[in-house]
Amino acid sequence: MARIGLAFSGGGARSAAFCSGVLRRLLQKKVKIDYLSCVSGGGYTGSAYMDWKYRHGKTDDKRWHREFFNHMRESIGIICNWRKPLQAVRELLIILAVILFVSLIVPALMWISITYPLAFVIDFLFGEILRGVPPCSEVMESKNITLDECYQEEDAAYLRQIALFLAPVFLALICLLLQKFIPKAKGFLKMLSTFCAAFFALVFFPWFISDFLRHIPTWLNFAIAVPLFLIWISFPLIRSAATLMTGIYVSSFAIYWRVYKESVFEWGYKDRSFDLLLGLATLLHWIIPLLVIIQQRLVHVYVR
Repeated sequence: MARIGLAFSGGGARSAAFCSGVLRRLLQKKVKIDYLSCVSGGGYTGSAYMDWKYRHGKTDDKRWHREFFNHMRESIGIICNWRKPLQAVRELLIILAVILFVSLIVPALMWISITYPLAFVIDFLFGEILRGVPPCSEVMESKNITLDECYQEEDAAYLRQIALFLAPVFLALICLLLQKFIPKAKGFLKMLSTFCAAFFALVFFPWFISDFLRHIPTWLNFAIAVPLFLIWISFPLIRSAATLMTGIYVSSFAIYWRVYKESVFEWGYKDRSFDLLLGLATLLHWIIPLLVIIQQRLVHVYVR
């Protein structure tokens, strides 16, 4: 045959290891490889070989072959090379920092970028409904009304709150039922039902915090989020739902902080503090696309 082609199949790290052995033996026998085709795990070995070859004038020789395969052997560990303990510790710290940045810091910044604008919008549109009516003693003095009129105002305020909570639930259920009858609009209806459910959570949880959770110890407020975190790390198939619920739970405290002007975890409310955080969230909107790109590529860049 005038030309020789070599194909490396897929199979993850096992394929990469097997293909590296085949490649090394062929190069030791001075076989000239004209064509190289790689898939998946075989591509680790093939692309690394081509990278080294192009760095050495597109020619093969025993010196850089030896360096290349020694480098592969030293770096074969998934995380780090424990044959050199100090280097291994450094690489371990780097990969932990990468995981922390990708899995925690970037998602937290993304939620911060929408949490405080959400708190501002919900307070502007529904703040009065969520706050309800002050105690009758205050209302009677400020508005000069009778006790019966005050009770009527309280009843009307409760009805507005109930309507605010039930309307998105009712719409979400309708969207779920319509999915069976309008298959072509299934995607849109599913998105609309998710939006309605999220809206319900964002207006109900702050009210729930105001009436119930603020009376329990601080550590218990954190403990409520533990099951969501356990679901997040244990069940990858529903990780997106767990992430959404965790974000909504945390956002509810920011909305409660804004709507009711009460302390959250011993942090008192101030308009200046909220405005500062709102400005920070606005600035984050400009850099979030860049952070998402870094998040998606960082692990691949590190491994390479």
